[in-house]
Amino acid sequence: MSLPGLDCEFIISDNAPPSVESEALQIDFPGYKFVSGPGLGPGANRNHAARFASGEWLFFVDDDCVPRPNWLREITSANLSEHDVVEGMIVVPEKRDSIFRRDVENLTGGNYWSANIGMRHEFYTRLGGFDEDFLGSGGDDMEFAHRFMAAGARAAFFPSIVVEHPSHVLTWRGLLKFNFGIRWAALYLLKTNQTLPPDTPLWKATWHTATGRVANMARVSVRHVRNLDSANWRTVVARLMLDWALLPFILPYYTWWDIRFRLRLRERT
Repeated sequence: MSLPGLDCEFIISDNAPPSVESEALQIDFPGYKFVSGPGLGPGANRNHAARFASGEWLFFVDDDCVPRPNWLREITSANLSEHDVVEGMIVVPEKRDSIFRRDVENLTGGNYWSANIGMRHEFYTRLGGFDEDFLGSGGDDMEFAHRFMAAGARAAFFPSIVVEHPSHVLTWRGLLKFNFGIRWAALYLLKTNQTLPPDTPLWKATWHTATGRVANMARVSVRHVRNLDSANWRTVVARLMLDWALLPFILPYYTWWDIRFRLRLRERT
């Protein structure tokens, strides 16, 4: 698709089955390319969309985000020639101090989240794209970031390339669901060699995982308490209290998934 002075293409990969809404979108936006996703998680969906791309650069935006009107202009005006990865800013316009709000922001860079990131097509292909073992949201973009930084990626943060991430309003059920999504953190640590190797005896790995999780929660709690912000201290304190209250349930759940991921990775070796 071409915009005045710009040569680019827009690809939307949707895991949902074709519907009246998707057909209407194709009519309203004829210059966009719609492809049906593989239904295997966000990482696989992004990889699938990238297979249809022909440009020198790939830029990814999550389906719950809205690029600002000048987003594309800022990308084309940036000096990309010296970089392999470009990270943009993520802001939450309607941020609120509430435990029932999930606000995802990246204001200073260094997170490399898929909501607003670009990379050179050749570099992305050489590294194999996003890890498709992550079947749920959370972890696949961080794993890829760990991989491309280890490969010596020339990365830069551009605060002028802005995407807005609407605040997620959560119910109690949604809040619990988000907390139990922690299982993907176990896979992330295994994939990035930040825990004991997959072939470690399970009794030893289980003890290490459980104690490590508790120690990490303690460190995070201390850090949050020391850096309490007057604007959102209620949310921080409430979330810490909820995390500790759920620990007796989260810990065995997390440990069980750690074991499952270890066994799955062992089968491949």
